[in-house]
Amino acid sequence: MTDQTVTGGVWVTINNLADRILQLATVLVLAQLIGPAAFGLFGIALLMQSALKRLTKLGLDSALIQHREDDVDTYLDTVWTVELARGLVLGAVLYLSAPLVSSLFGEPRVVDILRVFALLPILGGLQNPGVVYFVKELEFHKDVAYKLSSRVVYVLVGLGVGYATRSVWALVFAMLAGRVTSLIVSYLIHSYRPRPRFDRAAASELFGYGKWIFGSEGLSFLINEGDDAFVGWALGPAALGIYQLSYRLSNAPATEITHPIQRVLFPAYSKVQDDTASLRRGFFTTVRVITLLSFPASIGIALIAPVFVPAVLGPAWIEMVVPMQLFGVYAALRSFRSATVPLFRAIDRPDYDTKIRVLKLALILPFIYPASQAFGVSGVALVVLGHTLVVAPIASYVAVRSVEGRMVTFGGLLAYPALGSVAMGIVVYALRERIDGIPLVAELVLLILAGVLAYGIVIFGLERRFGIELDRLYRIVHEWAH
Repeated sequence: MTDQTVTGGVWVTINNLADRILQLATVLVLAQLIGPAAFGLFGIALLMQSALKRLTKLGLDSALIQHREDDVDTYLDTVWTVELARGLVLGAVLYLSAPLVSSLFGEPRVVDILRVFALLPILGGLQNPGVVYFVKELEFHKDVAYKLSSRVVYVLVGLGVGYATRSVWALVFAMLAGRVTSLIVSYLIHSYRPRPRFDRAAASELFGYGKWIFGSEGLSFLINEGDDAFVGWALGPAALGIYQLSYRLSNAPATEITHPIQRVLFPAYSKVQDDTASLRRGFFTTVRVITLLSFPASIGIALIAPVFVPAVLGPAWIEMVVPMQLFGVYAALRSFRSATVPLFRAIDRPDYDTKIRVLKLALILPFIYPASQAFGVSGVALVVLGHTLVVAPIASYVAVRSVEGRMVTFGGLLAYPALGSVAMGIVVYALRERIDGIPLVAELVLLILAGVLAYGIVIFGLERRFGIELDRLYRIVHEWAH
């Protein structure tokens, strides 16, 4: 199983890196073609589609992955039937609510976009449920083919329509084309053929587990995207475009590090859910790997933001700098918090994650409006960072206790990458303040190279002095490569 997990980690990493490169390249090109207001307009429509999808997520796929039995064919027809019914209902709600949403945000152009988006949940409900086996059985090479095919189509359609129309429809048609591709490939890549059938006993069993995923996803939307909806309503589409892109770019490295690990560890942890020692080793190793990579990447982005934004996006996006810096620090904290999610779900305690999200929401609601009125987009970003400063330690404590570990050990895992990142930050900041008279792109490249070199020197120095097990992590990576 270790071999399967390592191999799966490689495939998911390849998928996420390729997906993120394609996505970010598309976004950066379209950002210059259509501007912040168009991104904000698309963001409003996407928020409504995402709200309905996540607030009604039933957690059936997670229940199938966590299920102790390897063969879950008897559940698949029921899952497909339920998901199709859900997709039809969500599609109808999106279509009919478009004028109301337009009125709420004061944007008449969002009506047509939402009515196209009404097709998305229907297409999602029709997808082949057999693809859940790719994750359950750690066959991530098939999952990569399935997911990347839709991303490639997304890029081609987005760039083509973007250059042709210079409008928000580049993003709309790109998403629709990607979803159609995903539906087609799901049947080409897996042999299971679903049919309408509802088994009440099977549904009851899956819902028993999925109810906590349902609650967690709903809270996750309110926490992670509720702020987007608030910005669009309170500050307008242009501010929303700036807010969303600053979050996406600043969190890109942390996301690409944590998401592959989460996808692999949930099914892997589920297979050893009764072995506390294995869970503890896996959790601590995960935190070490995540923080060694995500801490310097996130802090580095916060430091280079004043150069990156004008050099890559242009003056129209200059208001992104401060939110991007705040979100960079947030990404570092979010990265080790994310290691707790697959653990809680694997040990059949998804309620832990749900309760932690309730706390997060309680910390956001009282402060988001006054902060937005005082500091605009930057104020909202500050509130998001503030609640994570409270929640991340609490979630980590619960996770460590769940695997019968020690907080001292956990703190030691964070200390070395934190120290290396601080040293790197000092070097990059000092260099940034002294560089003058060279092109911004050249300055950006120089700062990135200096940061990588400084972090590498500090971490290898700590390894020689204290022995922080870089050799063991190297052996893991070496196994991945082969």
